[in-house]
Amino acid sequence: MSMNIGSFGARLTRDQTVADGVWTKVAFNEVSWDTTEGFDIDTGDYTVGRAGKLHFATGVRLLAPDVPNRYVDLLLYKNGEPRDRLTPDGPFTKPDSVPLASRETPWAEYVRGFSRGEVVGNPGDLFEIYVRHDFGERADLTLRYPDPADEHTATDRHPIYFMGIWHT
Repeated sequence: MSMNIGSFGARLTRDQTVADGVWTKVAFNEVSWDTTEGFDIDTGDYTVGRAGKLHFATGVRLLAPDVPNRYVDLLLYKNGEPRDRLTPDGPFTKPDSVPLASRETPWAEYVRGFSRGEVVGNPGDLFEIYVRHDFGERADLTLRYPDPADEHTATDRHPIYFMGIWHT
C-alpha cells in the first residue's frame, strides 16, 4: 500500500473589496508553499493533479463598519459550483473581532473555516474560496491595520489564507 501526501498554502497580500451580501471569490495571489504545484496565483485557484482526498482550511480578515450583528460566511467551490459552506472555527470567530483605532473602519472581523470531512478530488478538479458578509455596506479583505502601533504585526496575526492537504 502506498500513501502519497501533498499540501499547499496561499495568501492574499493585497486589498480586495467585498460587497455586502454577495458571494465574492477571494483572489489569493501568493503561494507560501505548494508540494503539488497545483496553485495558480493568476486565478487564485487550486487544481488537483492526482486523485485523492483533500482537506481545506481558510481564513479571512475584513475591515468592517461597527454594526450590531456582523456575520461572515465562507464557501468552497469545486469546478465552478458551490460545494460546501466551510465550518467556522467557533472559538476563534468572535474573539478575533476587535475594535480598531479608526473612525472610518472601527472593526476587524476575522473568521476561519474548514472543509467537513474529506473532499474527493480528481485530476483537473478546481477549488476556490468565496466569502460573503452582512455588514450592511462594503468591507475590505486587507492586511492593513489602522492602528499604527500594530501595523507591523497584522500580517502575522490576521493572515488571509487558503490551505489544503491531500492524500491517496
